[in-house]
Amino acid sequence: MEKHNILKIEQEHVKIEDKKLALYSKWLSVNPKATWRDVTDALTSIKENTLAQNIKDLIDLDTTALSAKTSLDLSPSAPSFDGDTEIIFFSKNDQAVQDSLDELQAKFSHIMRNLKSTFRKKVNENSQISIEISDWIENQLHWEHGTVDDSLDDIFKKIYHYYDFIDCSLIVAMCNEFISDEKDLLDELKVYTLKANAFRSSRPITELKQKIRKVYGPYRRCLENMPLICIELQNPWNDVKINGLYILIKKLLPIELRQSIMKYITIEEGSVVMKINILDIKSDSVIEYIGGKFQLMHLIGIFSVYITDYPVLQEDENMNFTFELAIFEAVTTCNNEALQFLLQLEATNIDHTNEEGKTALMLACKRGHKDIVHSLLSAGANVNFQCKKGWTALMIASEHNDISIVRMLLQANANPHLKILDGANALMVASGSGSYEVVKLLISRGVDYKYQQKDGGSAFMFEQVDTSLQTSDGWNAFMLACQKGHTQIVELLLKAHVDPNIQTNNGWNAFIFACGNGHTQIVELLLKEQVDPDVQTNDGWNAFILACQNGHTQIVELLLKEKVDPNVQRNDGMNAFMFACGNGHTEVVELLLKEQFDPNDNQNNTFMAACKSGDTQRVEQLLEEQVDTNFQTNDGCNAFMMACQNGHTQIAKLLLKEQVDPKIQQNEVELLLKEEVDPYVKNNDGWNAVMFARANNHTDIVRLLLLNQHSEAKIQDNNALMLDYETDKTQNVKQLLQEQVDPNLKKNDGRNDFILACQNGHAQIVKQLLKEQVDPNVKRKDGRNAFMLACQNGHTQIVKQLLKEQVNPNIQKNDGGNAFMLACQNGHTQIVKLLLKERIDPNVKKTDGWNAFMLACANGRIQIVELLLKEQVDPNVQQNDGRNAFILACRNGHTQIVKLLLKEQVIPNVQQNDGKNAFMLACQNGHTQIVELLLKEKLNPNIQQNDGSNAFMLACQNVELLLKEEVDINVQQKNGSNAFMLACQNGHTQIAELLLKKQVNPNVKQNDGMNAFMLACQNGHTQIVEMLLKELVDPNVQQRRGYTALMLASFKGRYEIVKLLLEWKADPTIKSIKGHTALLLARTVEISALINNYIKKGNEDAG
Repeated sequence: MEKHNILKIEQEHVKIEDKKLALYSKWLSVNPKATWRDVTDALTSIKENTLAQNIKDLIDLDTTALSAKTSLDLSPSAPSFDGDTEIIFFSKNDQAVQDSLDELQAKFSHIMRNLKSTFRKKVNENSQISIEISDWIENQLHWEHGTVDDSLDDIFKKIYHYYDFIDCSLIVAMCNEFISDEKDLLDELKVYTLKANAFRSSRPITELKQKIRKVYGPYRRCLENMPLICIELQNPWNDVKINGLYILIKKLLPIELRQSIMKYITIEEGSVVMKINILDIKSDSVIEYIGGKFQLMHLIGIFSVYITDYPVLQEDENMNFTFELAIFEAVTTCNNEALQFLLQLEATNIDHTNEEGKTALMLACKRGHKDIVHSLLSAGANVNFQCKKGWTALMIASEHNDISIVRMLLQANANPHLKILDGANALMVASGSGSYEVVKLLISRGVDYKYQQKDGGSAFMFEQVDTSLQTSDGWNAFMLACQKGHTQIVELLLKAHVDPNIQTNNGWNAFIFACGNGHTQIVELLLKEQVDPDVQTNDGWNAFILACQNGHTQIVELLLKEKVDPNVQRNDGMNAFMFACGNGHTEVVELLLKEQFDPNDNQNNTFMAACKSGDTQRVEQLLEEQVDTNFQTNDGCNAFMMACQNGHTQIAKLLLKEQVDPKIQQNEVELLLKEEVDPYVKNNDGWNAVMFARANNHTDIVRLLLLNQHSEAKIQDNNALMLDYETDKTQNVKQLLQEQVDPNLKKNDGRNDFILACQNGHAQIVKQLLKEQVDPNVKRKDGRNAFMLACQNGHTQIVKQLLKEQVNPNIQKNDGGNAFMLACQNGHTQIVKLLLKERIDPNVKKTDGWNAFMLACANGRIQIVELLLKEQVDPNVQQNDGRNAFILACRNGHTQIVKLLLKEQVIPNVQQNDGKNAFMLACQNGHTQIVELLLKEKLNPNIQQNDGSNAFMLACQNVELLLKEEVDINVQQKNGSNAFMLACQNGHTQIAELLLKKQVNPNVKQNDGMNAFMLACQNGHTQIVEMLLKELVDPNVQQRRGYTALMLASFKGRYEIVKLLLEWKADPTIKSIKGHTALLLARTVEISALINNYIKKGNEDAG
């Protein structure tokens, strides 16, 4: 060291600590192993050096005296040195960072000396200034009055802990307040502050680790007994800039506790662990302060907080934590405080997308979080970002009619002309959603938002939105508004000179949509615009047909006044009158009849629709109009058949009074017999009343028909004898045999009396028939014979009888199956033993490769499996599709058989032709014990089948088990299906709940547009439907063919789910691409009535 450097350091009025700071810029050139002693030895060679002696004095301090103190003074004070502390030096790899630190430290030391000198000068000139500074410090740091003495020395002593050379904001504020006239010095401080800020903002926290300890190492020992706040941060904090720590401390701690990072905070390896030594506090007050910030801490990546030994927050480290996901969670929970903090860190891509391709801004717009939207826009979120389907934040806000958010987005230069994939823009979205204010804003000209971009351009520089723009299938904003009944928007668009006559690609227009959906006001508006009310779609629909179909009486009246043609037919021949009758719209029917409408003037005969729906009042009306009651469709059905088939007794009686031809009847037997109807007349499919009665299990009716006074020929034709074989009416059989009924007569499927008796186990009847010399080897059309059916159903006595008759036990049916396989399949152990004694071949296969062993394993017949293994059957034989006995046992959950086969050394990894193996099938069907067994066999749980699905996607009760194996929950099959969809589709409620907790996206769709909600509704899983509705899924989302969850539930006959969806405001008026509504698709009368009543109530409430 040069002498002038030492002398400079030894300026008058410079404290030891400041002298030490000045030496920092020099000591790094010393040998890296040098200690304080080495440094002072070097310094003593220079004359007039009192600094060396000062340092020696500190080294020679009795360290035991320090430890003997009864307690550490926790009031703000300067630190003490530990005499054993070594100087710690940086490695060569850190030299660039160290150079920056050297430069900053040296410069800061220089500035601080000048500042202190200036403050002393000011105090000497005016002693009152020191009092003002003391008051200012206490106010600035929220200290109690009197904490700071009114002396400059005490002021700098007390504030020592609250600044350092990379964060001197307190010093800057104090200088601006009290020495603002010292321009040169303040300019120098300002330049320095910019450099320090740049350092903090450019260097990650990882580079700060150990640097703090190396620079301020000598201070550490004296901090050990101070109160400590230990904060553990998620791993991504490693890459946050140093400035992020200052932001964190500012957010987390009260101002009076924000100590110098360089002096009082330690950063450890791994997940970032901050240890903050706090001066002059009580732990309880900090616990209370931090304890109110649990959600904030969780969201910003803090998973553990201890104050001294007290756990304030304890969570597991989240290895999947990212700042991008944290932003999404902050948006979802509407925590603007956490969001603003995360955005300040500048550690994330603000336009990061979720699984749907949507950004945080889009999510905030959807949820209507105005403050969140403002924060994201202020942080530079891309306002025109488009998701995978082309949606923008503006479209989403427009859909939800949030005018204030729309204004914010437009002020941020959102482009209203961008389109989604089908060509719709924000205006169309707003029009379809009834967002009047948004539509008004988007179509207005010259809007001044009093906002300018940084380039000086106004926010709304785009040309006026094109109101006539059409999607790829021809829809436009006007059609959407008319379809949804948004009258004000329709008026707005008409004023904007939109063309009301534009048609979609399939010929639909706004007028047709309005009429079909019952929007009378809009219909009147459009009629004033001279639209053509008779326009037809490509498949023949027009406004009048739709209004009649949906029962919109007022619109029907309006259109009749406009002289529309009421007899127009669709391409398939259906007309307005048919739909009105079929859907029970009596008032519309009456209107049409007054118009002298001919109900017979169509090929499908409206009368049949009324009979089918059971509307007695309408049938009476049509009978008065002399309708043709005997009209038949091409398949031979008539009105009477429709009434009987659907159980409408009153209508059947009406028709009989009208002397309708009662042929081809299906029910109402007593009526038929009273009218002397021939119940054996068949329709085009060969069905008659007796067959329908039997198909519907109306046994008494069948017997009534068969045993009434009909001819022997008719008895033979329908084979009354068979019924008694099925029900074991032995006396009836004897009686009919005495009547010389032919016992060998066959049904169309090849069954005869003997087969039926053997099948149903009627040993006495079998004995009687064998006496009648029936052929015991006769087969049904599928190749089964009486022996096979007796074996299949476990009728051991009959099997023995037939074996005595020398039947061939090896005969195979058409698919290759035989009696032995059927017995094994159904677990009839005694029969299996009988047949093995008969030397039957246990290895015979069906044409598809199944054998008896596979059937026994598949059906859990463990006794038979053991019998067959003793017979040395090969357990590894595979079917044509690759399945074997082991796969089948695992699939069906037969744990004991699985254990048995594993002992037999079967190959557990065999895959079917489609790629599935035993493990996947066990998972798919929820067989936990088998999954555990197979995992012990060290199977690979991540193998995928040909379509891309893996065991996890097929899992049921084993989800938790598989999650431990770290499988990917978001894997999708080639058809777009994922594990969550499959769980919802198959009614696995617990799995669906588990996946929702794992943040699976419930709105992901398959390639056909179906999502988990639709699948649950379609398959009748009420609990899952309720759970997803509570997750705020959109109940009105449509799949590719336009079907909604309500339509699917209605079509499948899921009454409870239809009821639930309507309670959650599912829209029953939405139409599929083919124009179907939930009402039209209703499977049952009950669902029809439920939807109809809901629509009527809605219309009444709207009226």
